[in-house]
Amino acid sequence: MRSRCATALPFSPWTDETANPFTTLAGRGAADEEVVTSNEANFTVYPNPNKGTFNVMFTAPYEGLAHMSMMDATGRLAYEAEVELSEGDNTVPVTVNVAAGVYVLRFLQGENLFVVKIQVQ
Repeated sequence: MRSRCATALPFSPWTDETANPFTTLAGRGAADEEVVTSNEANFTVYPNPNKGTFNVMFTAPYEGLAHMSMMDATGRLAYEAEVELSEGDNTVPVTVNVAAGVYVLRFLQGENLFVVKIQVQ
């Protein structure tokens, strides 16, 4: 890949795509990203749609931190938090102050990644 840059050269040099994979907004969690799940963990967001207040239910395979982020359709980060989970069933209440629209919630604990679309009314 190469790009047009504001340098003396008309284009940047070619990059090694295997060493530096190219990522678009979709790769950052845009609305078309699929849910990746583990068989040993359940993941639910309710209510959905909501008015900016919802719950994330997750069965954690072990105790530890999880990273939660929410992005709008352009990939802009709208919410981010670290949550402490206990082994087993967890319910995490979330309140966000964002404009109405569709968002992508990413929830990551270790190798367990869950991605879900959320509609805020």
